[in-house]
Amino acid sequence: MKKLKKIVLCSLCIGIFATQIIYAATTYTDARTWSLTRGQGYSTKTTTGEKLGSNKETDSKYWIVYTVSRTMISSPKLKLVNSNGEERSEVITAGKTGQYAKGDSNTGTIGYALYLSVKPGALQFGTDTIKLQMKTY
Repeated sequence: MKKLKKIVLCSLCIGIFATQIIYAATTYTDARTWSLTRGQGYSTKTTTGEKLGSNKETDSKYWIVYTVSRTMISSPKLKLVNSNGEERSEVITAGKTGQYAKGDSNTGTIGYALYLSVKPGALQFGTDTIKLQMKTY
């Protein structure tokens, strides 16, 4: 009987963990890369000319950006903008590779797209790249 309880408990834990992984994997955008040069302003265009965006789904003000990789030492600045380029969040600082940055002032409209706009950090030297994923709520 104890062995059955352990098996059921382990199966339940594995199921919950797998569900969380699947949910996280499906809610973040695909990763996109920006090329940033010292003195450059904010840009929504990635190296392929695309924008990284997602639709706002709830009335939550939270948004998260995950840094997949980066070549710069300084930390770029990030903000959300709408399709007209109007700011829809405060500015946050990108995390180091493998880290998340969280904002709490997403003022976008539910059902409409928000795009990530990126600017090099103040101590940026030359041209570097950063690869990011994002999630709006």
